[in-house]
Amino acid sequence: MRQHERAALERLTRFGGAPLVTELVTLFLEDLPGRIARARAAALAGDASALGAAAHAIRSSSAQLGAANLAAACDAVEKAAEKCDMESAASSVADVEAEARSLTDWLATYVGLDPVVADRLGDTSVATDVERARIAVVEDNADNRLLIDAILGESYVLDEYATGVDALEGMAACRPDLVLLDVSLPGMDGLDVLARMRADPDLRRVPVVAVTAHAMVGDRERYLTAGFDGYVPKPIVDERRLMDLVEGLLRGGTERARVAAPSGPSDTDARP
Repeated sequence: MRQHERAALERLTRFGGAPLVTELVTLFLEDLPGRIARARAAALAGDASALGAAAHAIRSSSAQLGAANLAAACDAVEKAAEKCDMESAASSVADVEAEARSLTDWLATYVGLDPVVADRLGDTSVATDVERARIAVVEDNADNRLLIDAILGESYVLDEYATGVDALEGMAACRPDLVLLDVSLPGMDGLDVLARMRADPDLRRVPVVAVTAHAMVGDRERYLTAGFDGYVPKPIVDERRLMDLVEGLLRGGTERARVAAPSGPSDTDARP
């Protein structure tokens, strides 16, 4: 039973140890109720686009845990939503909820979470994150997504995308409040994603932070000039700096926050 999940968690344990797996599972269980609540609400409202985006977010986060059954149920929801077959989509959402409850119990047992805590985290009848700001994390490296989850997951709703194409589709259906965008994405890179966002009336005002592992002298200024609202070099070694940047951009929505490399200062100015 749960061979895919067990294999994925064992791989993660080899990579980062048992504490990493426990943290990853806890974050997943914290985010799951709100994501399912959004899928349920979209199905009831007949909103195919929002439903597809909600199912995609669940599928993306469950994949790193090897949750094959949950991922398959989400895939069925996405395909039904694409065809605007809301009757089939609603039925598949019920499958997602059932599998999510079963998976929650198994995950909690696997990592040894306190049953009371596990029940609270995995209660899909409660939308625990619907009031929190939504951040789109566009990053093809699962390890980096995990790190960002660990830093920001308790404070914000995170929608994760591994490609620029998926991100644009997901953001069109479910508009984020802020985007953390990897510059070096496969296929469509971060600069292309930014250009398309700035050309989209619904996304053009969303603050976008460039995240790049290729930190060179002058990159910060180049990315800000290109239209990014902030810059974060990888590896992320100062979590407080990232949190301050995100908080600054979300506060009011008109302030441009700039984050320099670890050796330099940060500053802000008015957003054009």
